[in-house]
Amino acid sequence: MPSPQQHRTRTLWLCGVLHAFTHLYQVALLPLYLLIQADLKLASVGQSTFLMTAMMLAYFIPSYPLGMLADRLSRKRLLGIGLAINGLGFVVLAWAPNYPLAVAGVVLAGLGGSFYHPAATAMIARLFPVGTGKALGLAGVGASVGFFLGPVYAGWRAASAGWRAPVLELGVLGMIGAGLFAWLAQEESGSRETSAQTAGAAVEEDRGRWKTPAVAWPRSGLMKRVGRRRPGAPSSNPSAARPEGAAQPRGGSGSEVGARVGGRSAESIFPTWVLWCFFLAASVAFALRDFAGTSMGTLSSLFLQQARGFDLEATGLALSAIFLASIVSNPLFGGLSDRGRIRWTCLVLVLAAGMVALFPRVPAEAVVPVLAVYGFFFLANYPIVEAALMESVPDAVRGRVFGLFITISGLGGNLSHGLMGRWVKHQGVGAGSPATYDSVYVFLSSLILLSLLGLPCLHAIRKRERADAILGGGPATQPALGEPDFP
Repeated sequence: MPSPQQHRTRTLWLCGVLHAFTHLYQVALLPLYLLIQADLKLASVGQSTFLMTAMMLAYFIPSYPLGMLADRLSRKRLLGIGLAINGLGFVVLAWAPNYPLAVAGVVLAGLGGSFYHPAATAMIARLFPVGTGKALGLAGVGASVGFFLGPVYAGWRAASAGWRAPVLELGVLGMIGAGLFAWLAQEESGSRETSAQTAGAAVEEDRGRWKTPAVAWPRSGLMKRVGRRRPGAPSSNPSAARPEGAAQPRGGSGSEVGARVGGRSAESIFPTWVLWCFFLAASVAFALRDFAGTSMGTLSSLFLQQARGFDLEATGLALSAIFLASIVSNPLFGGLSDRGRIRWTCLVLVLAAGMVALFPRVPAEAVVPVLAVYGFFFLANYPIVEAALMESVPDAVRGRVFGLFITISGLGGNLSHGLMGRWVKHQGVGAGSPATYDSVYVFLSSLILLSLLGLPCLHAIRKRERADAILGGGPATQPALGEPDFP
């Protein structure tokens, strides 16, 4: 029988495989836009790029309801079902004789893909309360592999067999993968109510292995106010117990109060409107990041083919460079961020923004290296930000929190596919000149920089959630080891 550590590791890598399929489907169509337009006799390339828009709308809109399911049902089952539906949608797309059925296929695929992140991110954060950033970075390797293989395989296969062949083959492969996941993956052990004890055990286990000293929490700012208890609030100090023989308080014991605070699955995600405002602000800020990131895929596909003269295979290879480099950067920066989320997120996004502004100005032979450097830094921000978000809230609400976060940020980012397609069409003959694209890439670079405003919002959520838990007598959200105050 596998040990708990083996169970955690096995589950992490299986989630990485599903992560690969999830994002492979999202980029496989990037080099195929012009072929799809010709085969389905579409009036403009904007209709082809709308297939990606429809897929991502179906991916993001159900994320919150699926987050609710992830907080209540088996996360393993949700992940397997989602991949099966995702693959089935690609099979429908491959057989679509007309545009409406093609749209139906990508919508089905997007719906299946929406199962992954709310369930998997919450599962990984629960299994790895220490080193959450590194764990999510390792799972992110799967996304990098999927992002890399999607455009490479689709462009290479479509060059000789048409666009339908790679779409069908990838869909069938995903359905087979869903069956293998259902067979090999294990259910989460333990109940949700024991997540705080599980986190504590993992902290002690990792401290023993790495011999890391315990964290001394500074009593400054908000935490000083935490120390001054509200009148009638239960004490968080075990030594301040009631006298022997005294009656049990009406609110219940500290552990019972903690169970209610940590397991508020039937209540509001955030207990105060202030936390809601911080969360919504962070989601909108990171929607700017997602808009820029998805634009880099769609716009660069059209830019390379129309302004640089790349063929399908060369376009697929060039776009895959974005994702290949992140195989290294995701676990690297995810692990480094376990000791400082804000500074590492700022580093990778600022450098990525610089590469975006530079991209249309470099000669054709330098576009692949620039895309690789961009992807190395840009994609590394995702496990860092996801770890910061998951550490800011209790396990009982993580599925809903991530589902709502990805709905808001993802929907904002998803607008880019159609908008970029229309922007290129509006340029007319100017779309064949690299200089035409300079201003739009500078605009995308500025959006990445503006998204950094979401970081202090996540930091504020974490501090206030921790304070509310202490004031309520329950367990605070688990800090990353060696990182008491997030930055």
